[in-house]
Amino acid sequence: SKTTQKQKEENKSFDSVKYSVQAKKYALDQIFLFNEISKQGYGKVFGSKGNLLSKYNNRKIESESVEFAKELYHKGLVTPSNALVLDKSKAYSKALSLIIGKVGSRARSNIYEWIPINIALEIGKPYGLEMLTPRPAEGGLPDFHGALHGFDLFVEGKLFDAQHGSATIEKANLTTGTMKILNNYEFNPILEEMWEGNVSNIKDYASIVLDLMKEKGIKISEVFNNTLIPEEIFLQLGASGLNIQKTVTVEKLMVGKAGDIVGELYAKKKLKDGTPVPNYYINILGKGLRWLSKNIYEFDVPKFEGDINMIMRAVAASSTPKKAPKGYESYHKPGMKYYALNIRFVPIVDMQSVKGESKYSIDNEAEMLALLKSDAALALKAKREKLNAVKLGKAVMASRTVSDPKGITVLDFDDTLATSKSLIKYTQPDGTKGTLT
Repeated sequence: SKTTQKQKEENKSFDSVKYSVQAKKYALDQIFLFNEISKQGYGKVFGSKGNLLSKYNNRKIESESVEFAKELYHKGLVTPSNALVLDKSKAYSKALSLIIGKVGSRARSNIYEWIPINIALEIGKPYGLEMLTPRPAEGGLPDFHGALHGFDLFVEGKLFDAQHGSATIEKANLTTGTMKILNNYEFNPILEEMWEGNVSNIKDYASIVLDLMKEKGIKISEVFNNTLIPEEIFLQLGASGLNIQKTVTVEKLMVGKAGDIVGELYAKKKLKDGTPVPNYYINILGKGLRWLSKNIYEFDVPKFEGDINMIMRAVAASSTPKKAPKGYESYHKPGMKYYALNIRFVPIVDMQSVKGESKYSIDNEAEMLALLKSDAALALKAKREKLNAVKLGKAVMASRTVSDPKGITVLDFDDTLATSKSLIKYTQPDGTKGTLT
């Protein structure tokens, strides 16, 4: 697909592993400096001219880390009471913001997704954590696709400005103003209300498109979301101010609904082939690990809650069919480009509304390690050991089951030797030969 190809091209332009390692070092250096300033005082970390003291030379701290630590100190933000908070809310954010400026938005997300994967590959195995997919993947797989003691551990990783899934309109008749949402979500009535509130504009757009297409000799009677709109008509309408993206776009703010909506979207997530990949956890840069619709492993983390802005929007996807589509025979010429509409409902979470601290995070080595050593993780380990013991017990019982023997048995052979009239030749260890009758 074009999306996959675009990702491959972006991946060629940078080394994701290299950048994630840089981001990790940058953040760890900042955390180190925050704690040094908090414990020892600014004057024992920096000289009179603001230079980092020579005792830290062996650590090879980047100058950007030094300047950022000094900046926060002079703003009064580095104190013993908030050093660990800065660990979460500042360090990784600053690290990524400096590094990702070199790449595009998709690459930026790719960099962030690499960080917890790298940490898991480095420290996870002794604690029962396995990466089922050891790199960021397309196609619907979770960003963090792992298993903890053999139990699926799927986690979505999100930056502050990322969208959280989407609800797709499966089929829409723009002429009549009717539509069907692909999945049966509990919040579908809200989406349907948003559609109805803007349906008159959608129908007006479809009416103009239909008239212009008929003028070109295209034989269609209704406009759907998958109707191929000729490029010249699409651009003509855009130039006249009838932009389909503006026509369709509508927003609705829902206070306190982020957890319910995002949780259901991820709980019903599927791969392209329809395989369910339900996801119950999310890790947000600076906000840590949180549970979505269910805390299935009872991790000691808060529920993901906050405000959400639902946006209905249309994206025009282009194509260049080799053959004339049905009804377009008198119009179509080779090389002609067309546009079709992909209409979605996209939830954008206001991250400032996400409250509460999480003690665990998978983009932080110390906090991932703490998660792997937590009571909930140890409970999973015990559960796996119990399941393995039951499985082994069943295997042992099956091996001891006596069934009717087939063919000759040892007893049958002994009886043959005792009763047969045939001569049985033998050779003893000392070389003596003889026969048995």
